[in-house]
Amino acid sequence: MRADNANFSAQNSAKAKAPRIVVQIAFNTASTDLYYLTSHADAALPAGAVATLSCVKGVSGTSQRLNPDQARAEIGAFNIDVTDKGRAITTLMFAKLGAGDGLKGKRVRVYVGYQGLAWAEYVLVGTQIVQGIAYDRGLYTFSCADVLRETRKDIFDLKTTKITATITATMDVIAVISTTGFETVAHGVSYSDAPSATVGYLRIDDEIIRYTGKTANTFTGCVRGALNTLAVDHVVSAGASNDRLPTVSEYVYLEMPAPKLALALLTGSLYGQASNLPANWHLGINAAYVRTADFTAIGADWWDAANDLAGLPVRFEGLQKTDGKKFIEEQLYLLLGAFSPVYADGSLGLRRMTKVLASSGYVAHLTASDIVSASALTHDLAAVINQVDIAWNWNAVQKRFTRRNTLIDAQSISTHGLAAPKKLEMRGLHGSIHSYTTLQSRFDSLRDRYAGPPERLRVQALHKWNTLEVGDTVRVTLDQVRDFPTGANLDRTFEVQSAQPDWVTGQVWLDLFGSSQPAGTVAWGGPAPVLANSYYTSAGTPLTSILTISVTGGVGHVTANGNLNGSATTSGAIYYYDGDLTIDTGKLITFTNNVQLRVKGHLTINGTLDGKGSGLPGAPENASVPAGTAGTPGWLGPTQAMGGRGYKAPSGIGGSLTFPQFPAPIAAGKHVSFPDLSLSITGAQVVPLPDDLRGTSGGAGGTCDDGYHIAPGSAGGSSGAGLLIICRGASFGAAGKITVDGNDGLLGKNWQGTYTTGFVGGSGGGSAPGAVLILLDGGASNYPDFNANTFSAKTGRTPKISYPRDYPGLYADPFDMSKSAYKIQYLPDIVTAENDPSRETVQP
Repeated sequence: MRADNANFSAQNSAKAKAPRIVVQIAFNTASTDLYYLTSHADAALPAGAVATLSCVKGVSGTSQRLNPDQARAEIGAFNIDVTDKGRAITTLMFAKLGAGDGLKGKRVRVYVGYQGLAWAEYVLVGTQIVQGIAYDRGLYTFSCADVLRETRKDIFDLKTTKITATITATMDVIAVISTTGFETVAHGVSYSDAPSATVGYLRIDDEIIRYTGKTANTFTGCVRGALNTLAVDHVVSAGASNDRLPTVSEYVYLEMPAPKLALALLTGSLYGQASNLPANWHLGINAAYVRTADFTAIGADWWDAANDLAGLPVRFEGLQKTDGKKFIEEQLYLLLGAFSPVYADGSLGLRRMTKVLASSGYVAHLTASDIVSASALTHDLAAVINQVDIAWNWNAVQKRFTRRNTLIDAQSISTHGLAAPKKLEMRGLHGSIHSYTTLQSRFDSLRDRYAGPPERLRVQALHKWNTLEVGDTVRVTLDQVRDFPTGANLDRTFEVQSAQPDWVTGQVWLDLFGSSQPAGTVAWGGPAPVLANSYYTSAGTPLTSILTISVTGGVGHVTANGNLNGSATTSGAIYYYDGDLTIDTGKLITFTNNVQLRVKGHLTINGTLDGKGSGLPGAPENASVPAGTAGTPGWLGPTQAMGGRGYKAPSGIGGSLTFPQFPAPIAAGKHVSFPDLSLSITGAQVVPLPDDLRGTSGGAGGTCDDGYHIAPGSAGGSSGAGLLIICRGASFGAAGKITVDGNDGLLGKNWQGTYTTGFVGGSGGGSAPGAVLILLDGGASNYPDFNANTFSAKTGRTPKISYPRDYPGLYADPFDMSKSAYKIQYLPDIVTAENDPSRETVQP
C-alpha cells in the first residue's frame, strides 16, 4: 500500500477534492534533463523547474495484472493526454530531438497533489517508460509502460566460434578462430562443479569443456568431459573451409539460490560476489529500478543472502536465447511461488504468493460506503489445482527432461473432483541437487491458493483508495453478497491483482482474488520418522527442569501450571521432552516471545498453551507525531493505530474548529497468512526454521495539538507470541487449546490524561496474533485438528473514539486470523539427490 504524507492523506480522503497532476519527463538517460507538465496553473513544482502549465488533461491506465497460477505479471501501462498549447509541446520535443534526445524509452513520472499543497507534499504515483506518441486535433497522447517492459528482451544470446585444429580427448588447450565475447563466470559456493572458481564452459558437439583462461585464439586450462559428459576427439579435416569447421558454443551453467539468480538475470550483478554475469546473459536493468532488499530479505528458506548453500537452489545448463521476462517468471517465480510487483518509483520487487483466506491480514477494509459498484462474486471452479504434472531434470545434450512426477491432492479431489493436471516444466530442478521432496514443496505453494475454487470480484472504489497497489490485501464486507464457502455474507480478505486509478475522474477499479479454503496437509513420503532420536535432546532445556511432569504408563503428564520463557528467535528458547507428553486438563502453560518445543513422541494438549499478548511490545505513547507511530513488524501483520487530528484555530470570532485527519502509518509484517515453507533435513537438522513467529505489534495513536496543549497518542497493543513445535504427532483433548491472540491498543485520551469525546489523541493500534508452526516427524504422525475450539489467533482491538470523522485504524474490532495464523507440515523424507548416469557409463 502506498505510504503518503499526512497532509496529502487528509485531502485524499476528503469528500471534496481539487487534484493537481504534475508529469515529469526525463529527456536523458541520466534523468538530469527534467521537464514538467501540469494540469493546473497553480500546481506546485520543485524549485527552478522548467514547465508548461495547464496542459495535462488526463492520466489513466492499468497497473500490472497478476496471473498467480502462472507467476506472470502483465505489463502495466498508462496514457497521458497533453494539449499542445501554443505549440509548446511540439517546440519542446523538436528542440530536444535536435539535441539528440528522443523520447523513446525515456522515464516519465506522475505526481499527484491537491490545491494548496507544497511540492514536498505531492506523491509519486507512477513511473513508466515512454513507448509511443500520437497527435490528434491539438492533443498529444504519450503511451507509457512500466519498467517490466524492459524485461521483454532476450537473454542467453550465445557466442560461437570454430576450432582450427584437431583436438584429442586429453588436450587442455583448444585453438579457435577467435575468443572474443566469451567470458568466464565467478562461481559461488553453491555450485556443484568448480565451486568458488572463475571458469567458463564450451560445447563442441555433445561434449562440455570447462576452461579457466583464454588468449585471442585459444581457450586454456581446459577440463574435458565436464558436467557429466564424455571427452572425445574433435577432428578438423585437412583443407576444410571455415564453415565446415566444428562449432564451439558458449555453454550456460548456473547454480545458485533462485532469488539470487532472478536478481542476477535482471541486473547482471551477482549479489555478494563483486562480479557480474556476461552481458549477453542478463537484461541489464539499472539497479535503481530493482528493489534489492525484496530479494535479499525474501526468507532464508528461499535464500539466505549470507549463505548461498542455504535456501532453494536451482541449476540450469545448456540455456539458449530466450525471452528474459518469460524465463524469470516461468522458471524461477513459478517454481518459488512468487511474483514481481512494480512499485510507484518504477522499481521491480519480489513477493511471495501466499494463500489469501477470508481470515488473512489486510491493509484496508472496504465496506459498502467505500464501494461504488461491484461485479458478481465469481467462484472459479475451473481454476482448482489438485493435480500437478512436473517434468524436470533437463538434459541439455539430449534436449529432453529425463524425470517426470505427478503429485495429487486427495483431499481436494474428494471435495471438488479431479481437476485437469497443471503441467509444469522446471528446467532449474536438477537431479544432482534436488529430489522428489523439492517437488512436493513446490506443489504445496500452488495448493495453498487453489485447493478450492478461488473467488474473484471486481469493484469500483472511492477515490481515496488509489493508495492500493498490486499485491496488497484488502478486506471486503458487503452484507448484500452471499459467500457460501463461509456460510455467511461476504466478509473476507482478497488480494489486489490489478488496480486502475483515474486521477482526473477519481475512479479506482480493483480486480480481487481470494482463496476459498486452506489446503490440507499431505504426508509426503513413508510413515517412519525422519529425524534421529538424538535430534530431540541435542539442544535446549529439558521440560522436566521447568515444568512439573509426572510419568504414568510411559507418558509424561504436565500436572501444574507453568511458564516457558521465550526468546527473540525460535532457536533461542528450545525446550524438549524425551517421549510422549500430555498437558493435563485444566493446566495453563504460558509462553513468551518465541518458543520451540521438541517432543520425541506424541504431544497431547488437554490444557492450554497461552501466548496472548506476549510477543513484540506495542509502540509506546506518542507525544509528538500527528499521524502516530508504527508498530514493530513481525511474522504476521499488518497493524495500524488511530491517526491524530491536527488543530486549526478559529478564523475570527464565531469561527469553527476543524480537525483534519492524519491516517496512521501501517506496520506491514512479513506475511498476511502463514506461507508454505521450503524445509529440508540437512546434517540431521531441520533447516531453515523461521527465526521469529511473533505477530506485528500495534502502533501508537496520533497526537492532537491546539498550540497550547498536546493530547498524546495512546500506546499500541503487544502482539501474540510465536510457537514452533516439532513432534511425532499431536492432538487436542476436549478442553485443549493454543492461544496466540494480540492485545488491544489503549483508548485515546486528552491532554489531562482522561478520555473525552473532543480534544483527544488517537487510540493505540490493536496488534496482530502470533503464529504457530507444527512440524510432524513421520508420515504416520497424527495430524492435530485446528478449529475454533482448539486455536485462537485474533487481532487486538483499536478502541474507537466517538468523534466526527473518526479514523479507527485497521482493527476497530478484533479480527479472527485463526485460519491463517498456523501451518502444519510433515517433515520431508531424507532423499539423497542423485544425478543421472554419466554419458560415459551408458556408451555401447
